[in-house]
Amino acid sequence: MKRLCEVGDVVTSNRFMLWRPSKNGVYHLSSGPHPVGNEWLVVNVAQTGGGTGHGPHDVYPDGHEVTVQMLNYGNQPDPGFTLQFYQTGCFTNLVAPEEITLVRTLKKQVTTVWG
Repeated sequence: MKRLCEVGDVVTSNRFMLWRPSKNGVYHLSSGPHPVGNEWLVVNVAQTGGGTGHGPHDVYPDGHEVTVQMLNYGNQPDPGFTLQFYQTGCFTNLVAPEEITLVRTLKKQVTTVWG
């Protein structure tokens, strides 16, 4: 995948095996195992995380932050398995676009039922 992830993309990556849960239930890059071979739905993207360092010219721009949820057998996102990572910027939890495979794209459908 040579482009940045967008909401609705279903992706997979070998890098996702390197994630471990934190206290708030969101998975972060680590050396621990994580389920692999699954498909993940991109549920949110944002430009976040920038800041400054200790030097006068240490400016770190925002990165492309991606939040994905593992799809269960019914192709529904499972909030119990959520990953957050960056595709651009100066971050330790960086997964480059080349390391992600686009499987397909889903579109959200909203149905209104009138009673």
